[in-house]
Amino acid sequence: MSSSNERSQSSKPGSKPTALQTKESGAKKGIFALFRYKNIKTTEYPHLLVSDRDFLEGFQKALLDMLINVCSSIQPSSEFITDVERMHFEYPEGRSPFKEVHELFKEAQVHYDFPAFLDNAERIKTMWSKLTTTHKSFHTMVKNDFTKSREFLVETYPAINTAFKDLDTARFKLDTANHDLKNAKNEEVRITRKKTADDNKASYDKTLTNTTELTLQGFKPRLYIAIEATKFISLYKRAHRLMFEAVQEGRNSKRCTCKFCASSK
Repeated sequence: MSSSNERSQSSKPGSKPTALQTKESGAKKGIFALFRYKNIKTTEYPHLLVSDRDFLEGFQKALLDMLINVCSSIQPSSEFITDVERMHFEYPEGRSPFKEVHELFKEAQVHYDFPAFLDNAERIKTMWSKLTTTHKSFHTMVKNDFTKSREFLVETYPAINTAFKDLDTARFKLDTANHDLKNAKNEEVRITRKKTADDNKASYDKTLTNTTELTLQGFKPRLYIAIEATKFISLYKRAHRLMFEAVQEGRNSKRCTCKFCASSK
């Protein structure tokens, strides 16, 4: 009922736009970019959302899903951590996630010294160099941004949940007041109930504005870091695959029973 009411109210000619509608262009561009990044099906979060409440709820769910994935990518643990004291962004022992693999590859370069492998090695060295630069950039960005991300998850997100509860309460009061107004028996009662309905409408609009602001704040930097994380992980996987293929090729070409070859099988 509330969805159809909100749709009809927002479509009335000359009606004042809601808090979300005033931001609709930028907000919708942002949320649909987020959906594309997460490969979220439109059946789960429809493009034609019929009410402010539906839109914000879909955005809230997608945003949390994204943040969980971002935090997982910068923490050794796969657990979603919200406890401030347990949060960190450093890799174990201060090492980059690919340093040990890189060192193994350098050993392989020395061991498999035939031309084909060395040609491959040059390509991979270039990629490792790019990966190192990308990693430093990504790590710095995570380090600089993590305090804000943590603040959003620990402080803002619970506030968003509270705001949604307040929005539901305000919507219920508004629907009740409108129903009572519609069933007023005389003019005196109608005037009294009209004032109550107007007050509840003002309260609902204020709560909606608050919920919208809380939900949309911090969206762009969170999306940016998620996209950068995706780029980094993609590059890392590609470099790792090329390195593995080169080592595999070297091992197959050089029938060797040494400790290095045996351990790389």
